[in-house]
Amino acid sequence: MKNKPRATINSIQFLRAFAALAVVYYHIAILDFGKALKLPETGAWGVDIFFVISGFIIGMVAFQNNQKFLQRRIIRVVPLYWLATFMWAGLALALPEKTNSTVVTAETLLKSMFFIPFEMPLRVGPLLGQGWTLNYEMFFYLFVALTLWIFKDAPKALAATGVSLVVLVGTSWYYVPQNFALLHYQNPLLLEFVAGMVLYFIFRWYTTLNLPPMLRIGLVIPGVVLFAVGIYLMVAQDTSQMAYLFDQRAGFYGIPAFLTVVGTLLLEPLFRPGKLTMLLLELGAGSYAIYLFHGFIVGLLGPSFFGGLAGPEAPGRAALLIATTMALSALSGVVINKYFDEALQRVLKKFLR
Repeated sequence: MKNKPRATINSIQFLRAFAALAVVYYHIAILDFGKALKLPETGAWGVDIFFVISGFIIGMVAFQNNQKFLQRRIIRVVPLYWLATFMWAGLALALPEKTNSTVVTAETLLKSMFFIPFEMPLRVGPLLGQGWTLNYEMFFYLFVALTLWIFKDAPKALAATGVSLVVLVGTSWYYVPQNFALLHYQNPLLLEFVAGMVLYFIFRWYTTLNLPPMLRIGLVIPGVVLFAVGIYLMVAQDTSQMAYLFDQRAGFYGIPAFLTVVGTLLLEPLFRPGKLTMLLLELGAGSYAIYLFHGFIVGLLGPSFFGGLAGPEAPGRAALLIATTMALSALSGVVINKYFDEALQRVLKKFLR
């Protein structure tokens, strides 16, 4: 099935950038120079926003062009992830004292490359710490690819994927496997992808209503409210302003993340052509690279090499290092995406024709 591609949804690109930078901020806040300023340790929920967005985008892809779906997903995700993984593995071998939680062996490298969950003595795999989210992403893609192959119909395939994932998560109530990889895929986090797919069905219906422009603009107000409520709930829980709403991450982060994505979609009329929108689009396009590579800057260039210069007695230097680290993380992601990944994508996609 192949339909006319839809233009980029600017609000979603903005939210991708926002989510990536939230994760960067979180990793800064929990390290030395973040603690020097007593920064609120929040922002991990950027991952949950990504998961909801991923479900939404995959829903859209399934409707628009699901030919060679899995091959396209692999080309989009794997090359850059493998590059970051090999770089981190090399760094861990060269500077083990700086990356002591990373255990590089042939087994851990292969499991990391092929998205097989595993444990190391000090943390769970893969070697590239933030790559744990891609284990869930690829598992989700496999489900969608399988159901598309079975049903040859996007609505049925997405519905079957959603039901299957709900059932899989539900098995955790009565069956707890001993195998870590199997246990990994009973995690309710998978429901965030389902929520994103449901949202795409709602969005698809919404776009058929042909609402007057003024009404769409009027919906910006509830959009702002939903976005603000979603972010507030996640930050307030992290900073102990309120108790966590649920025991599971898919509840205490996933539900507010869903509200945030809904609110952001309603903000679409605000993203008019201009330099600011272009900047946000560049950051959104580079959000995957920002997410994959920010650990090299945050984890090493920050606390390992300069963290000693930014203790509690030097909040000014700490603030400067935080701002610099955020800026370099964003800039490096945009550069990697624009001048490496996009060119690589064009080359690899030629093999799909």
